[in-house]
Amino acid sequence: MERSVQFFSWAQSWCADHAPDVRPVAELQVGPGGGERLIRVGDSPGELAHIVEGSGVAACWDVGHAVWNHRPFGTPQDPPKDLWKRIGHVHCHDVDKVDHRVLCPGDAHWQRFLQMLSGTGFAGTVVVEVAPQTFLDAGGLRAMEESIAAVSEAVR
Repeated sequence: MERSVQFFSWAQSWCADHAPDVRPVAELQVGPGGGERLIRVGDSPGELAHIVEGSGVAACWDVGHAVWNHRPFGTPQDPPKDLWKRIGHVHCHDVDKVDHRVLCPGDAHWQRFLQMLSGTGFAGTVVVEVAPQTFLDAGGLRAMEESIAAVSEAVR
């Protein structure tokens, strides 16, 4: 984890000097499962908070990854209290057995999360993150327009 803190510290400093319009963020990762022999730093809310606090970069809260981590590992679906104000970017998508789906209407975690986040003074960016096949399966452009409208409604 300390190596990741050092990397993100360096990335932030480098961008400030060479690419001031670029904002590095540390994203909540999907934890390895099913016997994967991987280590992903930042795959739990606590690890992400450690990296963000240690390096000074903003957090990218991936709502779908939070749900996917919650299912097998029981990690919280929402950031810890001290991380809410450090969120500068959100990846918003639905999940079922497939990741990066267009947003489904109704009682969804992403919707509750965005509503809570908007109450923190959040001024960052929200990306509706979908994979090409899930975009096409959901109806293409119409589904994306509906997803964007749903995000706008949730953050009002």
